[in-house]
Order: sequence, then C-alpha cells, then structure tokens
Amino acid sequence: MSSKIRETYTRLKHLLVEVDRECGTWGNYLYYLATAPGFFCDIVWQLGNVGLTQEEQYWRRVVVEKPFGHDLESAQMLNKNITGVLKSAKSTASTTTWAKKPFKISWSSVWQRLV
Repeated sequence: MSSKIRETYTRLKHLLVEVDRECGTWGNYLYYLATAPGFFCDIVWQLGNVGLTQEEQYWRRVVVEKPFGHDLESAQMLNKNITGVLKSAKSTASTTTWAKKPFKISWSSVWQRLV
C-alpha cells in the first residue's frame, strides 16, 4: 500500500475525531460509497486498515451505491470481499443485521416515491 494512501485515510480518521468532538457524533460513522465498483473493496480495506470500520461502543456502517458489480458473479465477489474486510475488522453477524434495519425504513414505499 502506498504510504500516501495510508496517510490520506489516517488524516480522515483524525478529521472524524474532530467532527466527533465538535458535533457529538459519538464515533458513529456511515460511509456512503458512490464510486466505481472497482474501488469499493479498496476503500473498505483502507478504512479497515486504519481502524475506521471497527465497532466498540459505537456503530460503523458502509453503504455501497449501485451499480454493485457488472453482473451477478462480480456482485457476489464484491460482497464476499467487502464482508471479509468488515469481519476482519471486528464486525459481527449482528452488525450485518443491524445494518439492514435503516434500509428497510429508508426504502419503504413512501420514501421510494420521493426519489
């Protein structure tokens, strides 16, 4: 990994600590990835590498914007890779279940009509 890339994610970590102090977010982070599918795994890996996906007394979530791969096979591979990174960063099966709850609420038919 390039030291410059690691430095960028380390600066992001420090920035988020500042935001926590100023805004009282309590260490809860939601990362919304609206980028080309080829970058999803790298970004999640980099976040995990500097400790930004670890959950202790707070929650961390990663939302991936579609398209999620270019076909079923690539989508399954992305899912496998991203899940692997999150699990190695102390995420658990219950974290996955928790992560689904906001989306069930957010994407109800009422909200879909507004999009």
